[in-house]
Parts: sequence; structure tokens; C-alpha cells
Amino acid sequence: MYALLRPQGVLTGDGGFIALEQKAVEDDIKNGAISASSAAEALAATSAIEGTVSSAPMVTRAFTQKEQRMNELLGAPALGYAAQLNTQASAGGSITVQGTVQWTDENGVTHPVWGANVDIYDEDLIVDDYLTTVATDVAGNYVAVVPNDDGIGAGDADIYVVVRAENTWIRTETTGNSVYAFTSQVWDETPSGTTLNYSPTAANTGTGPSMSMFQSGTWIAGYVALDVEAAALAQVNLVWPNGGDGSFYDGEVQIEQDDRWDWDTVHHEYGHYAMDVLNIENNPGGPHGIGDCIAQVRGEKNEGNRLAWGEGWPTYFGTTGQAEMNMASLNVPRVGDVSYQDLEDTNLIYSLETQDNNGRGEDNEVSVQRLLWDLYDTNSDGRDAISLSDNTIWDAVKAAAGSPHILSTYWQGLVSGQSAQNQILMGEIATDHLIGPSLNVPGENLIISPSNSFLNWDALVGCPSSYSGDTFDVVFFDANTFATILTIPGLNANSHNLTNGQIATIIASTHDVLWGVRGYHLGDTLPTGPYLGETFAATVNRPPVADAGPDQTVECESHTTTTVQMDGSGSSDPDGDPLTYAWSATGVTFSNANAQSPTGEFPKGTTVVTLVVSDGIQEDSDQVSITIEDTTPPVITCPDPITVECTEAGGTSKDDPQLIPFFDGVSATDICDDNPVITNNAPDLFALGVTTVTFYATDADDNVDSCMVDVTVEDTTPPEITVELDRNVLWPPNHKMVPIAATVEVTDICDPNPTFVLTSITSNEADNGIGDGNTDDDIDAEFGTPDVDFELRAERKGNGDGRKYTIIYTAMDMSGNTAPDTVCVTVPHDQSGNAAALAGFIPSGTSLIPDASEFEIVIPSSGDVRPEDIDPKQVYLGNQLAVFRPAVWSLQYLDGDDELDLVVRFGVDQLTTILETGISRVGLHYTGNPGEDFLMSDVFAMGPRFEPQLNGGSSEEREVSNRERVRALESEEPDKPEIAGLAGPGVLRLAQGGFVTAEVFDVLGRKVRLTNSRHLSAGVHDLRWDGRDSSGRNVPNGIYFYRLVTPEGNQVHKIAIAR
Repeated sequence: MYALLRPQGVLTGDGGFIALEQKAVEDDIKNGAISASSAAEALAATSAIEGTVSSAPMVTRAFTQKEQRMNELLGAPALGYAAQLNTQASAGGSITVQGTVQWTDENGVTHPVWGANVDIYDEDLIVDDYLTTVATDVAGNYVAVVPNDDGIGAGDADIYVVVRAENTWIRTETTGNSVYAFTSQVWDETPSGTTLNYSPTAANTGTGPSMSMFQSGTWIAGYVALDVEAAALAQVNLVWPNGGDGSFYDGEVQIEQDDRWDWDTVHHEYGHYAMDVLNIENNPGGPHGIGDCIAQVRGEKNEGNRLAWGEGWPTYFGTTGQAEMNMASLNVPRVGDVSYQDLEDTNLIYSLETQDNNGRGEDNEVSVQRLLWDLYDTNSDGRDAISLSDNTIWDAVKAAAGSPHILSTYWQGLVSGQSAQNQILMGEIATDHLIGPSLNVPGENLIISPSNSFLNWDALVGCPSSYSGDTFDVVFFDANTFATILTIPGLNANSHNLTNGQIATIIASTHDVLWGVRGYHLGDTLPTGPYLGETFAATVNRPPVADAGPDQTVECESHTTTTVQMDGSGSSDPDGDPLTYAWSATGVTFSNANAQSPTGEFPKGTTVVTLVVSDGIQEDSDQVSITIEDTTPPVITCPDPITVECTEAGGTSKDDPQLIPFFDGVSATDICDDNPVITNNAPDLFALGVTTVTFYATDADDNVDSCMVDVTVEDTTPPEITVELDRNVLWPPNHKMVPIAATVEVTDICDPNPTFVLTSITSNEADNGIGDGNTDDDIDAEFGTPDVDFELRAERKGNGDGRKYTIIYTAMDMSGNTAPDTVCVTVPHDQSGNAAALAGFIPSGTSLIPDASEFEIVIPSSGDVRPEDIDPKQVYLGNQLAVFRPAVWSLQYLDGDDELDLVVRFGVDQLTTILETGISRVGLHYTGNPGEDFLMSDVFAMGPRFEPQLNGGSSEEREVSNRERVRALESEEPDKPEIAGLAGPGVLRLAQGGFVTAEVFDVLGRKVRLTNSRHLSAGVHDLRWDGRDSSGRNVPNGIYFYRLVTPEGNQVHKIAIAR
């Protein structure tokens, strides 16, 4: 509220002091307080621009091409007045008037005044002479050259200058229709050739801001003339201050006092003027807020939409004009940016670039402003990716002029002239301002398919509670050409399920689409739309159908994998798109996993294979089960039939070495299993005769093949028979029958119960020969029976070498194999033996040591008699009534000749038994090799007791001899123990009978033990050494050599004793 003090009282009003002063003059005129001429002077005073004046030379600068055009449009030289002065000097009969016109902004900064009319007058007594009018250039400069002619005889001209806030576009005036102007002093009698400088600067107080209003109007009017119209719009009055509370357009641009610095307001109101000229508005006006849904606030859609368009377009126009005219370069506060600002009378500021709740829907003026601005600007905000020229937008709006004057009308005009791509881009910004429908489902870059065909969107268009969209067209565009593929019109809901037919129609053109929705609001007397909203990229596709073929069961064809032909040829794509294939399965190698029908290498069992097919957009998968089964039995090959020797009672063990090649000879192969299991039904013991063995080959899947083969066990090995007689010497030859007891042992490898018979007893002398005592029937036995008790006559020819009875026993097994054993009983002539008393005898050898429990006799080596060849079992102590064999015997080195000596030991109890027969003489009989009989007729008459001696020769010679024996033994030692039939040290298998010697030596070469020295039959014999010496004592720990001499070769084994 403003107040003006007058003598008549206080005059108040809200239009500013200038408006109050003009009202005061009008009141005085009405009241007759002043004359008409005084009133005119008073009113003129209210339009005089306040400011300062300078006589400084004008500012000079160069102008851009656009500024040159701006100069020309309002009558100033294109290059400006400064350039003109360089070529034009004041003539002798003229006066030059020049200067620079400026105005001062709210901050005290001065700016040039462009386009102000500068009038030059010659003051006269009655009517001043008008000389010329020039316009200020963009720099605010002007120059006028006027003739110096004040009339005949009147002297020189009296010059003064009037600078008006007016040009052909804008007239800035008071409410009393007085144009604002500067008026200079009068330069009386100005001589010709004079240059007058008049440079006024409008103040930023009082009437000074009128020049700000003038410049604001001139620059926006210049935008129309320079950029969007072929010619400027007709001049319009800009009234300031308008004396009211608010700025508006009513045929004149009415600006209130407080908007004197708000160029955005002036440009907005000039925009109303432009709309009026173009006939593109029918604005009902009225109060509203920038964030209002105006149709709802006004309660009427028609008014709301007209008001939103009528108020929105002018703001867009003013902001665009500022940008195109580069008004930001003027450095006028709040001019040239992208915000609308009205800060004098209100605190209103918002940006046309911002997306906020102030702009929403077609009936909101901010939405309209921002929508049009986004169409024009080069900034990419939100989804704004379009930039049309201001001329394009101006021309489209101008061409679309017609009723109703609402956004919908002019938006269709804007859209219709654009390319399909630009129309889509326009839809993006329409959604940014909540006009074009916004999309929900499916989202950006998703797939639309028969299983994902639901579309959903937000209606938008107008007021969300009353005038939002109610009718929609769903549109599909080719994403590459932007051509429309399919339009689904007239939908009354904000969702739609695409039909298979609609999907097929789209796919017939392309898979890659943009989809969007055009929104309408038709449920009112003022239908609006369509507005295409945002578009989303989508891929429309009917997915492929994967078909991996039927499940397969395939016979196994190798030990590793089986080749199976896959078949994906049943896969298809409803859109006819080419398919790619991807086969996968754990543990499977494919010939080409990306082929339609590759082969795969499958392990045995069931494998699930997955086929994934793709049409380049979507995938489908199918699974197939491949079962590799093995129903083919192995192929078994039996060994050849075999005949083996019976090796134990009842037959031959299946583990017998003879059968190793037999069992090793079976083989089996299988297509699938590289190691089929071979079994058989062989018995643990093969009985004599033929046994059929069945072999079975079983693969991992229990497929079985079998074959049969015969094993024949035969017994060709005769039994072993051993005959021992209780005596083999009859002495003395007294012609008496002597009972002989035979111990017959018969064993057979196969027959557990072999038999024997006494086959024959023969004598090498006649039954009653010369010199044998004239007796008959010397043999009493039952031949052909198992007779073991028979009698022989103790006699021999007196002139012979002795009688020899040969007794033959024959053993038989159940297979008919036979084996004889022969023993002899001799009646020696009287060949003396070589024996000596040893342990147990007194030194003279004539009796035993008292209390002795046993005694020993030694048979030393001598001549052809080798003690190791004497069978200890054929050594007898006794007489014709009683005989005993030695309880213990051993071979020892006793007489120092490095030959073994035989030591036999008897018990005193045995001697006592012999003596109890009543015959006092006790003899010793033994048989040498080969079969010589020796007799010591009285063991107590053998001479002095034998004393053992060291080996013969020096100790050094004995040591050398022993070392040589060791070297010889080591040289005979085999590389491995299995030699010539030796099953282990001391276990011997003979293919045929023969004489066998087994003896043990220590590491010094000394003989420790003779374990065998006799004839052995064919077969297996246990000759193992028990670790004792010849005396039966355990040998010390150490290394020993076991030497075996057989008809089949000699063998030596090294044995370690560790106890």
C-alpha cells in the first residue's frame, strides 16, 4: 500500500507512487483545482525518467551478426553509430547530437538501452521544430546530424533531445498513457559544426525502472522479430506501474509496481500478447497455484485445460526467448536462466528443468511449460532426448491454432509433423510430466511372450483423481525403424493381456519392439488426447520348444563308454527363428555339443541329458534319459582238459601246483566289463577219476556264461614201503631158527590204506649145503601174506663168506601200483669190524663205568668204510637171543683224519636185557656200504677207550681246508631256493628214487650234522634240519650251509639260526 500526502489529505493506493501522482493530477482536474495546461505539465512530469546525465563520449564496440540484425530492425546502423562516426563528420551547416543511453538495475549495475527512440528538437517560441528521430543501437549509442537552421534571421538552432521508452514494438507508458522519456537541456544558439553529447542513465528509483520495463519488452519482442516471425508483432503498450495489484495482459501488457525488475513476468505477459496475436488461447484467467490440478481446482475440465495452456505457453515462450536471445549475457539479475522467478511481490521461483510435483497432468501450467521446454532444450533430463528448434515449435503451434485452445490441441499439432522416432521421444517427456501414460509391466528390456503377455500402465493424462486417462491405445513400434507395427485401440482399463494373434502379428514384423500407450480422457464434454507416453524396449517372442527325443536304452558296447545318437530334431520355434542347441550331461563327451543331433559317449547306467535350445531370445530345455545296459553275457574259454597225478589221500587238492596251469588257463572277455569275475565249482579235493569242472564268467551286471571241462586224477605213483627188521644179523651160527620181527611201514600219496605182503625170502646158500650143519627148512614164513614174524636159521657154510637172507616185501595201493622193499639178514662168517669204546667205558674198555646209564661206541672211518655210509638202524648190540639198535647216533670228527666218525649210543638197560639171556658175550654188528657186514664179537674186548683227537695236520692246514669247504659250499649256493625239486630247505620231491645225502656245515666249514645218507624212493621226503648237531644239541646262532646231494643234482641253501 502506497500513500501520497497532499494539502487536501492523504491519497492511498497499491499501484506505486507514480500511479498516485497521476491520480492526484486527475483528481485536481476533476475538481477544477488546476488548468488544463498545468495538468498537462503535471502529467508530463510523472512520465519523466529520473536519472543522471553525462556528456562523456559514447561507448563503442563491435557487434555480432545477430546484434547487427538487431540494430537494423529498429533503425540503427548495422555496425552501430561508432562506425558511422568514422565516415561522417559534421558539415558546415549542421549539428551532431550523440550519446549513450543506459539504465540501472536493482543492484546498481548499468546496462545499455537498445531500441529507444531518440528525438531531436529545435526549440521555438510557439511550436518546437521536430528535426529527426534515431534509435539507440545494442550498445545504447545514438548519433543524429541535424541542420542548423533556426529560420530566416533567427540565428542558430536551439537543440534539445528527448529519449523515449518506445519503439515500433514496445511503448512503455504510465496509466495516463504518457510515454516514459528523458528530456535534455536546451543548447541555445548552437553553432554549426558543433557536436553535442547527451548520455542519460535511468536511475533504479522513482520512474527510472520504467527503462528496465522498456528493455525487457524490447528484448522479448525482438526475439519474435528475429527468430520466429518474418516481422515483428505490432506495437503493444507496456503500462507500468499499472496501478493495480498484479501483472496481466488485457490488450496491453500491464505490469504492477513490484514487478519492475522481474523480466520473467514481463516476458510471460508479452507471451499472452503473442498468443492473442496468434489466436492460440482462450484463457479464462483466474487464481491458481503452480502445482494445482487446475481442472480440479476450478471444478471444470474445460476451464482447467484452457487456463493451463494459456498460462503455461507464455512462460515457455519467455524462457525460450531469453535463451535464443542469449539474454544471460546482459547480466541482468535472474534473466537468461531456466527458472521462472517472480521475487518482488511474491517469492515464486521454479525451474523448467526440474521434475517435481509442481508439474503433473495436462491441466497443470507447470507441466505445460516444462513439456514444451523439454521439447526445445538440449539438456537430457529424465527421458528427454529430443531437441526441436524454437521455430519448429512456434510454427507447429501457430499452424495448429484452433479451438479448443488447450494442450491436447497443440500437442497433436506438434506431434503430427514429427518423425516416428521423434514422436516416440516426445512420448518420453510427456510421461516425465505425468501426461503420457507411464509403463509398469513388463519392464524395460524384458521379454513379452505367450506366458508373459500381461501389460500394465499408469493412466496419467490429467488430474489423477478426476480427469486421468480413461481410454488407451497400446502401440508397438519396430525398435529399429520406429514404424508402427500394431495398435490395440480403445482399451478402457490400464492393463491388457496380449492375445496369441496379437503376438503373432508383432513377431511377423520383428522381435525387437518398443511398446507404449496413448492415453485419452474422453469422459467429459472436452475430450483430450491422445498422448503417447514413454516406450519400453521389449522383445516379443514365442519361446522355442526343446525336444531332446525319447528316452533310450542302449546295449553297452565297450569297457569305457557307449556311443549314443542324440536327436534334437523335434525341437521347434513357433516363430520360425533359427535355433541353437546346447547338450550337456555329467560325465558325457559329445561329438559337438552345439549340434542338433550329436553323438555322445555315455558311461554304463542311466544318465540324464539336458538339451537347451535358444532362438536367440528365449530358451527352452528338455531332458532325456539315456540308459546304457549290459545284457550280453561274457564269453568264457575253458582250459584244456587235464590229467594230474594224485598227490594226497583220496585225490589231488585243487591248490596243487599241477592244477595251477589248468586254473590259470581259463579266460573270459566281456563287451562292457573289462574284468569279469571268473568262478568255478571245483571241489577242494579232486577225487581219483574224472571230475567235471564248470567255470562261470560273471560281469558287473550279473550276466553269466559258463563252460565245462574234465579234470582226471590218476594214481601212477607206487606206494612207499619201508621194512625194518628187529635184527639183520644172526650170530652165532648155531643152526637154530631165530625169530625175526619185521616192521613194515607202507604209505601212499593217494591211497590212505595201502597193503603189503611178504613176497619172498631167499638165501644165497642152499637150504642144506655143505658145511652148514646138515639142516633143512632154513626159512619159516607165510608168503603172499602180510607176515611180519618169521624165522630164519642161524647158519652158514663154514667155507663161505657168510649167508645172506634176502627178504622182499611188496606194497600195493588201490590203483594197483606196487613197490617192493628188500631187507637182508646176514649170518656173517666172522669179518671183524672196526669199533672202539667211547663214553661210558672205563679207560681199559673192558667194562662200563659204575653207575653209568648209557655208553657210546665209535666206528671210525677206515679204509673203504665210510661211517656216513653206515645205516645207524643197521647197527645192532646183542647176541642171538636179544638185539638192540642205538638209542642215539651221530657223525662226528673224532679221530683227527678230517673224516666223519659214527658214534652210537646205547642204554645200560639195553645191555642188562641182553645179559639176562644168559649169554655173557655181547657183540656189535653193523653193515657197511655196499652191504658188507662187520662184527665186533665182544664189545668189552675192543681195546682201550677211544680218546677224541683234533683234525689231522697242523691247525693252519685245517683252517685252510675248512675255508676251501666254505668257498665250495658258497659256490654251490643257488640264486634262489627253488632248485631241482627242493620245495624248501629239507623238503625234497624226487621224480625217481636214488641215494640222497643231506648234511649241514657251519661257516668255518665244519660238518655239523648228517641228516640223511640213504636210498630214497621217488616222491616227497621231509629232510628238514631241526637245528641240532650230531649230538642232538641246539647249534649256536649263526649262518649254516645245508647241502643236499641227489641223483638229480646238488643243492646248497644258506640258513640263518637266530633264537
